[in-house]
Amino acid sequence: WMTKRSRWLHDWRRRYFLVKGDKLFYAENEVAPPHGMIDLSHCMTVKSAEIKTRQANGIEVATPTETYLLFADSAEVLHLPCASS
Repeated sequence: WMTKRSRWLHDWRRRYFLVKGDKLFYAENEVAPPHGMIDLSHCMTVKSAEIKTRQANGIEVATPTETYLLFADSAEVLHLPCASS
């Protein structure tokens, strides 16, 4: 589980994340179908974003088309298989 800033309203929503290959899917819970995906093969950067998120374990994942802000309950959750890192 991580918390993700929503694309349009910029509010924070706790989401279930699942890595499959180089794709990071997110859903409302473990049994709901994914309603979004971050293609990690296209990520340009993954960097700390604790100031932007105002949370410990905050990260920013940037792709050519979107920048995602996330934070996790623990640092262990943040090991993403990004092609550029």
